[in-house]
Amino acid sequence: MIKRLLYFFILTLSGTLFAQHYGMPGGYSRILAMGESPYIEDYDNIKFNAAYIAEFSDFAYGDLGNSLNQGQFAGFNLEVMEHFHLGAVISNKSFQHVDYVASISMIDNTPAQEIAHVTHDATYSPVELNNTLAFMAAYNWHHTILGLGISYNASSNTYTAPDTVAYSRESSASQIGINLGAIVPITDYLKVDISTSIILPSASYSVTSDTATDEYTFSKSIIAVDSRIYYKMGHFELVPLLAFEMIGEKLEEPDHGQEKENLPSEMKFSAGIGFNYYTQRLTFTCGVKMTQESIVYDATETSPEETLDNFAFPIVNMGVEYRLTKWLTARYGYIAESNSYTTVTALNETDTQERSYTLYHKEGGSTLGLGFKFDRFNIDAAMDADIIRKGLGNLSGDHDTFSYISVGCKL
Repeated sequence: MIKRLLYFFILTLSGTLFAQHYGMPGGYSRILAMGESPYIEDYDNIKFNAAYIAEFSDFAYGDLGNSLNQGQFAGFNLEVMEHFHLGAVISNKSFQHVDYVASISMIDNTPAQEIAHVTHDATYSPVELNNTLAFMAAYNWHHTILGLGISYNASSNTYTAPDTVAYSRESSASQIGINLGAIVPITDYLKVDISTSIILPSASYSVTSDTATDEYTFSKSIIAVDSRIYYKMGHFELVPLLAFEMIGEKLEEPDHGQEKENLPSEMKFSAGIGFNYYTQRLTFTCGVKMTQESIVYDATETSPEETLDNFAFPIVNMGVEYRLTKWLTARYGYIAESNSYTTVTALNETDTQERSYTLYHKEGGSTLGLGFKFDRFNIDAAMDADIIRKGLGNLSGDHDTFSYISVGCKL
């Protein structure tokens, strides 16, 4: 009898510790259903910190996305030897991730689209990237996990006219991404999650005729830093976060006497604080965040400096999940966001006009979700918030019952 009680106590304790650390992971669908909370840990964190493949090792996961097939990707992580983990993710251009930090699995087709804007060439067909492959590695060194992720994608189109015509054109696009991540335990109750991502999308277009060759090159750089601190206090967990992102663009084009394209530079800074409450069956998360975003178009010979500033505060993310049975988890969340915009635009070569206005989260309000767990396999879904009023869409209507679906399997 004593052995049975001891066994039950150990199981309960280990389950509670797991719950205190992760809750009930369910990928991006779980994040969406819990008010897009950036304060909880989940295998979705792998998207922007490669070190998390060691936290969720021997695991296959992915997103089925929404009804438009947007957001689909697949990935896996394996412990190939003691303390050393490898993983891979393949994603397409509709890849979804939390919007306050960049991911090396995302695809940016801006360079090809910008070249189409400046060439005014009816024969130019932008080469857009679609499938990106990312490889990740992580090593657990004295309980500190160090992670590295590298992604690459490239595509090109070439046309050469018959030998009797001296004409050819070539367009290409590529993107490389590098992620450095770490999960550092400071004490038994305090750990730091930090990552840096560098993403370099680019595109080029060249046209060769019997008289000249015109070349267009557009390159973009994205540098993102994301950090969170987890401080445990019994069933509670305090989570401050800081994130920074900087985006720059560069265009090289032939000089035909045209006005040069004025490209923007962008900076974004986010800071927030949240807390989580965990029990064996319940996870509650809530936090407040602010974001300052600034986009600047430098002054030119024909235009003064133009700017767009957005101060978002408060951004409130709240979510709760409750394990109803061993195989079913219910989730609810709420999002509230207020954005204060200020724009300065040119009226002529010297004068500007300023406008200020407020916008709110375009899809703000309640979020719902369900998680299903069958042995090693789990499927999680964010749901249409109107499901209670409209009923199940696949039975009685043309709306979506499940707005986003994620899957995972312990290997």
